[in-house]
Amino acid sequence: EAVQRSLLETRLELERKAKQTSLTQHFRTIFSASLVGARYAASRSWWCFPFLLTVYPLFYFLAAGKPATSPSFWSMPVLSSLVHSPSAGFIISGFLLSNISYFLSGLYLLDLIPDVRWAIPSRRKLTEKKESGPGFSENPLLGTLVLLSGVCSVFYHTFQTIGPQYHHIAETFYYIDHGFAISSILYFLNLCGVPGKRTLALGTTGLVLLATGSIRGAETYAFIHSFWHFFSAGASVSWAHDGLEKQRANGGGKR
Repeated sequence: EAVQRSLLETRLELERKAKQTSLTQHFRTIFSASLVGARYAASRSWWCFPFLLTVYPLFYFLAAGKPATSPSFWSMPVLSSLVHSPSAGFIISGFLLSNISYFLSGLYLLDLIPDVRWAIPSRRKLTEKKESGPGFSENPLLGTLVLLSGVCSVFYHTFQTIGPQYHHIAETFYYIDHGFAISSILYFLNLCGVPGKRTLALGTTGLVLLATGSIRGAETYAFIHSFWHFFSAGASVSWAHDGLEKQRANGGGKR
């Protein structure tokens, strides 16, 4: 009887250790799989990390109990004085209307605006079918991000210019606007590769205008920043064409 009891205890101890080992292995497998999944997600979606800026104002408000403000090294330009300008209506409306460039570019990249180059017989082969757009609609996120960037820009600049009482709302959209803009740039880089010379020329000119406009007065800022909208929207279209040309050169055909 004592021998049987000893054998039973030994068997139970071995089963307990086996279960512990199995449970440890399961945890290790789950942890390893999580790391692999996280690395894969980061490698595929690294471009969307700047979207975290869009939720920062909310979390800051929940944590601090007050609206988020931009830091001194990256402060939002204050344009509340524009409402007191004799030409306020003309300046502000022109400034906001400059965002139409993003909507036109976004619609073009969604193939909702015809590519005029296809209307010239000498620039397309007779065997090719005339299309309604340049052929980016298979990657609709290109155009969608440009459109959403335009929407964010309209809201941001509206609250930025209509008066000091909306300053905190403008600060919130300042983060949202930059979150969409930076993520869009990184997505274009991820999908279309390094931009070509034409795109670099447009983008660099726009960035120079963006930088110089931020250190001047409100009226000058509105004027110069409007051209940043034009150049950056144009650069997005040019960059998308760069990517399409690279894919066709590599034998990938249409997107």
